[in-house]
Amino acid sequence: MGGLSIPLLVSYKGAVARDVKTILSDMRANPAGIRFDEACKVADHFFGAFGAPRNVGSHRIYKMPWPGDPRINLQKDGARAKRYQVVQMLAAVDKFQALKAAEAVTTKATVKDVPRKKRR
Repeated sequence: MGGLSIPLLVSYKGAVARDVKTILSDMRANPAGIRFDEACKVADHFFGAFGAPRNVGSHRIYKMPWPGDPRINLQKDGARAKRYQVVQMLAAVDKFQALKAAEAVTTKATVKDVPRKKRR
């Protein structure tokens, strides 16, 4: 005893839960080595607000906030997500983050340009 104690977040399956930022970093480094449940966690984080994913057979299909590609369609390959689908998800996350950044800049410029009412 007396040593340093480090709390761990444990998922219901007993694996150490990792945050989305860490999983994204690992996805970029090794798209073939991502577990299916971790890929779903990232997809839920970014695209879960647009509706629950449809489960069609072994596929999990997410709604996108834009028409067309990139789309997210995840399928298990053993315990892992398929590599090409992880690459597609990274493209979708990058596009989503770029849209959010552009939206923030536009909103900031719009709010700044609105004249304030003079106080009496």
